[in-house]
Amino acid sequence: MATICCTAMEQLDYLGELDDNAQKVQMSAEALQEWLYAAKQNGMESETLVKALEKQQKAFASAANGSQSLVEAYAMVGLDVSNFERSEDMLTALIDKLADCTDETTRNYVASTIFGKSYAELAPLFMQGSEGVATLRQEARELGAEGIGLCRTEHMF
Repeated sequence: MATICCTAMEQLDYLGELDDNAQKVQMSAEALQEWLYAAKQNGMESETLVKALEKQQKAFASAANGSQSLVEAYAMVGLDVSNFERSEDMLTALIDKLADCTDETTRNYVASTIFGKSYAELAPLFMQGSEGVATLRQEARELGAEGIGLCRTEHMF
């Protein structure tokens, strides 16, 4: 039975880590859990995704506060930071712009400026566009918490 279900303490540890990381990336724990599922389906480690989302959130905030280099990076793919209030909305738009960008040099420059080195691991997920990510996130919702990792014996982060 121990291999199927984890202890209450392990569940609490997982939920605590999930909540801490959700706060870091400024999204709900449920949304982060969906993103983690999508990342896992594309072979990405949870920690890599969280770090990348954290970098994107910081880049968005810096651009919104006037960082010229980040404003320009977003603009290179046709995004105006002032049109977005939430980092998660910018992320969705950015995923589509990166997926649609035919100039590989521009795409890689913008992505590495915003996400850092972890973009290489994010690329397979992001190249599906926001619709592909949304499909995976919906799949996570349909599976529910147990199906996507709430009851796990190993730590996700």
